[in-house]
Amino acid sequence: MPEGIKTMDEQVSELLALVKDGKQLMEAISDELDKKYLIDGKTMTEWREYFNVKLPEGITPVVLSEANAKLNNAISEAGFYFAHASLVEQCIKTGAENKFDDAFRLLVSSYTAKGTKLPASTTLEKMAEGNDLSIKSALATATTRARFWKSIAETLHEQRRVLEEQRWILFTEMKAAQG
Repeated sequence: MPEGIKTMDEQVSELLALVKDGKQLMEAISDELDKKYLIDGKTMTEWREYFNVKLPEGITPVVLSEANAKLNNAISEAGFYFAHASLVEQCIKTGAENKFDDAFRLLVSSYTAKGTKLPASTTLEKMAEGNDLSIKSALATATTRARFWKSIAETLHEQRRVLEEQRWILFTEMKAAQG
């Protein structure tokens, strides 16, 4: 094989090494986020434990009723957090859009007042967008928070579906036992 050209096996090995490195980095970041990144005052690990609704082995009507009450409370709480996170996200988006619109208008006015030719629309947009990293970071954080709460709410709703299936199974078994 000519010098400088890698074999297929070498290319595959390099690619797998990159994937492995990326996986290790992702796992390290994930572990740190689980332990240190706070969402509404708790870490991901703490929220996972807080919203974990497990059914014990011996399922009875009382156990199902208690689990249902706990799950309904969790769904209500997660729903509130999701609604609040979505509101915050939308407020930041609206503020960022208003700031962009104001900056864009100011740029156009500035060029018009000077009597100079306006740059291309995309150039004006980039100039108006600027480098306000704090707003971009706030929006990214708000979006992450809203997605987190949406995921929690969806998971809890799925758990409710499983709980309802368990209730029907128990009901069917009790009916069959009565004969």
